[in-house]
Amino acid sequence: MGGFSSKHAERYEDKDGRSRAEKLCRRQACAIQNCLASRGYQQEKCQQVIDEYYECVARMEGKVEERKTDGRRKPDPQPTDGKKS
Repeated sequence: MGGFSSKHAERYEDKDGRSRAEKLCRRQACAIQNCLASRGYQQEKCQQVIDEYYECVARMEGKVEERKTDGRRKPDPQPTDGKKS
């Protein structure tokens, strides 16, 4: 997803170049590709899906950072699809 990389991704990159947060938001990244493909690759028609991806990455980066600074082993955070319970 070269063009849709998080601006903070370089801090937590794995060997494949994607951050842990980006990997946790894979569902949203796939939704971007599906949206673009079905709408003739017109980014403006998929802006909401793109925004949801960036919001997911931001949430996951915060959770990954919190997990690193806490010092206790916790399971990886799970994306919430932006819906509040």
